[in-house]
Amino acid sequence: MTQSADRQIAKNASVVAAATLLSRILGFIRDAVVAATLGAGLGADAFFVAFRVPNVLRRLFAEGSMTMSFIPVFQRRKAELGQETAFVMARSTLLWLVAVVGAVVVLGEVFAGPLTRIIAPGFGNNPGQLEMATSLLRICFPYILLISGVGLCMGVLNSL
Repeated sequence: MTQSADRQIAKNASVVAAATLLSRILGFIRDAVVAATLGAGLGADAFFVAFRVPNVLRRLFAEGSMTMSFIPVFQRRKAELGQETAFVMARSTLLWLVAVVGAVVVLGEVFAGPLTRIIAPGFGNNPGQLEMATSLLRICFPYILLISGVGLCMGVLNSL
């Protein structure tokens, strides 16, 4: 490797490291704001229960198996058939992703009550907490659709 290539790698690694550090700091600030806002009570419990389902689906659709399976296919398509064909595939994948995840979001919105009872059966003893968690789940569910699109775009960017 040449010295300029080493510098470029070091520069790129520094950018990624700085972005990761900033992400961790912002995550800490987010957690501090949530703790200061919700405290340690029924509201905090309801929020964390409500965010559990969207967070699991985020791992599946946005950052997990979907992205891991998309990147190699995108790269292979780009190498064998060209960048334009790879982008056609990416747009098609985005369309299907929005359709499938959109259906999941609609189902989640409709069945938020029973879903909350399943993931937090103890909340049935406190109707106010159950209602709060159900409302928060309905608020959190659209996040899956947005973050899934971001995850696919992140896969395309990682491939390029």
